Amino acid sequence: MTARTTSAVVPNLPPLVYLLASRKLTVLFFLLTAGASLAIALEKMPATELMLAPFILLVANICAAIFASARFRADLPLLLFHLCLVALVALVGLARLTYMEGVATLSSGTAFEGVMLSEKSGLLHGDRFRALHFANDGFNEDYFRRGTYRATYNRVRWQDEQGAWQSGEIGDDRPLILQGYRIYTTRNRGFSPLFHWQPADGKEPRDGIYGTVQLNDMPVDTISPSVKWELPGGIQARAILDFETPDARKALHGTKDLPHTLTLKIRDTRHELRPGDKAVLPEGTLTYVQLDSWMGYQISYDPTQPWIMATVLLGIASLIRFYWRRIW
Repeated sequence: MTARTTSAVVPNLPPLVYLLASRKLTVLFFLLTAGASLAIALEKMPATELMLAPFILLVANICAAIFASARFRADLPLLLFHLCLVALVALVGLARLTYMEGVATLSSGTAFEGVMLSEKSGLLHGDRFRALHFANDGFNEDYFRRGTYRATYNRVRWQDEQGAWQSGEIGDDRPLILQGYRIYTTRNRGFSPLFHWQPADGKEPRDGIYGTVQLNDMPVDTISPSVKWELPGGIQARAILDFETPDARKALHGTKDLPHTLTLKIRDTRHELRPGDKAVLPEGTLTYVQLDSWMGYQISYDPTQPWIMATVLLGIASLIRFYWRRIW
């Protein structure tokens, strides 16, 4: 009895295919990837641009190996596994070119206007996130019986693709999915006083200007929330929030009913205000309307996630099938 053998290499292919299928090229990929990783970590160089060439090399290497090796054609699970590797590398590269991650904050009652505190994205993403429309309608915090934090649930409104406003509740474990973007709440949140500014010169707008400022989200048990900001006309101001009871510091929802005093430092003058009080300045009158809150949001975009997950599962299944036949 003679065993049937299969040639390891497919004959009569262009020399370039054999060159690209070489294992030396695979070793070169790992060396280039290691060097790029060091450059990214130590020199703070852009990851996408540095990793693009090694991963293109890996895709070419695997594709050439599939064409050049007769074993792949004779073994469907093995072929399928390597095709999944090619697809996975291509999807990861596409993800790095199209992704976006950003952080934004919104005071209660205000809408997202395309402004991020920080944002990073792939070369092909652009600024489509500026077209997102959603508003913060306030939030509640969920605690266990012993008082430890559990979760935050934020009431939001958003504009769908037809332009109609919808409403719902999101959290740090429950995103709003809007035009492919995933919007989560974060642990960053704080108090946000609402002011009304009426200029003294009587210029437009006649009804004055409403605006909010976001006090810092430092640990409220030890530091009074505060912020520096600029009033119309370039007037520098600092607001410091003081509570009458220690427990009120933790009650970020239901802020309108919290007993507190807001201290404004404008130039060399201190103004201690409660809701409804006014600070009269030469340039105009600043009225403290009420105390609201602000919420931080994590906004991310990656259209390749479901495809990457499906590719990984298919690759694992084909690899299990391959070894299952060898064992049994």
